[in-house]
Amino acid sequence: MNQAFSKIWILIILIVFIAGGILAWQYFRVGEPYIKVLSPNGGEVWEVGSTQTIQWATQNIPSANKISIHIRRVPPPPLPTEGQEFDPIIFIDLENDGSEDWTISDMYPVGNYIIEVNSYSSIPLTNVLSDESDVPFKIVSSSDETANWKTYSNEEYGYEIKYPQDWKTKERSLMSDLGHRDFVWIQSNGDEFSVDIWDFSFYSYDQLTEPPPGGIDPDTINKKEVIIDGQPATELSYVAVGDGGLGAREIKKVFIQKNQLLYIISYDSKRGEQILSTFKFIEK
Repeated sequence: MNQAFSKIWILIILIVFIAGGILAWQYFRVGEPYIKVLSPNGGEVWEVGSTQTIQWATQNIPSANKISIHIRRVPPPPLPTEGQEFDPIIFIDLENDGSEDWTISDMYPVGNYIIEVNSYSSIPLTNVLSDESDVPFKIVSSSDETANWKTYSNEEYGYEIKYPQDWKTKERSLMSDLGHRDFVWIQSNGDEFSVDIWDFSFYSYDQLTEPPPGGIDPDTINKKEVIIDGQPATELSYVAVGDGGLGAREIKKVFIQKNQLLYIISYDSKRGEQILSTFKFIEK
């Protein structure tokens, strides 16, 4: 009698164990629905007029759901106080097939952007599930002015820039109390662009991004957050007065913290802004 009773309990426990396993398997197999932007997901540079592929992944979303794709500009520069200069909806009512080709219109000003992909069951949008780029990507001009520029590549510190044919480069490497590692000037007719690499182990980021003491007009100091090749950065600008006999001139510096190094990019002309737009990190 006891033996039969024990067998029944063993059978019950076995059934409960199997049923629980099936339920657990179904739970983890089905899981929560999600959507994920794959591209552009940060740091891409896409040119106006080019055709790029927006990619996303989904799981456990009804097959009847549709996809919409939206875009928004990331300041700076400041956005208009009312409305914006382009339609934020790129696509609507797409099939959920994971990708869509997009030819970038010239309605999009040069700058940094975020893509948002939405899954929804009907219009007006209901039961919306969304994801957006982790880091902004960049839309650049279709101008081919930089196409024949030279390329300076620094594999040791993992970056490259393009610069005009008539500009010259000069490199310097040294160590100092600040841990100065590497420096490159690019110069032409008094205009300068430079990339300075520092090991700032003994200094805080805030200290190093402060304006230099003296020799500047304090009323012109401007400091703001920007994105350079997908990386958060700080832009500092000010007017240097009587600098080296050159008279008053605007100086801009961009500070990027990456891999325990500080990249300081300095320039003083519109051409410098064009060179800055070509800056990108490369794999070492």
